[in-house]
Amino acid sequence: MNSHMSHGSAAKDTREMVQFPPDMQTHFLGNMRDHLQTLNEIVDALARDDYAAASKAAAERLGLDSPSAAGCRPPSLQQVSRPPGNKSPKPMTMEEMMEAYMPEAMRGIGLSMHTAASGLAKVAMTQDRAGTMAALSHVTQNCVSCHSSYRLR
Repeated sequence: MNSHMSHGSAAKDTREMVQFPPDMQTHFLGNMRDHLQTLNEIVDALARDDYAAASKAAAERLGLDSPSAAGCRPPSLQQVSRPPGNKSPKPMTMEEMMEAYMPEAMRGIGLSMHTAASGLAKVAMTQDRAGTMAALSHVTQNCVSCHSSYRLR
């Protein structure tokens, strides 16, 4: 058990504090709640042996092609939203803010989770229960790793 997660004690939270601008923090926390809701939907679908629904949720809401994966992609894989040399006062996109404020290691864990979710989507379509559960575990291991290492408050 991590020291910041111990029960019944007032242990100091040793996770790295990540400083996001308020709008970004609100958006980011909304994404985290959606990730949790999606994981719940995947578990529920698997409990009903609905592998297609589990695969669809993993691919569309957590996978590499999901909207929430954009901020975790390395800058070289992100679409450039401003032409080079454009100095207009256009607000930063969420992807630009993630690059500017999110620690690189945190982005790496996020990318690993989104990659694992894409893998889960593929494995679920085989209807191999053991393989699907192992793939789901790989997704949640990344969640645990990130939440054990970083905090916003």
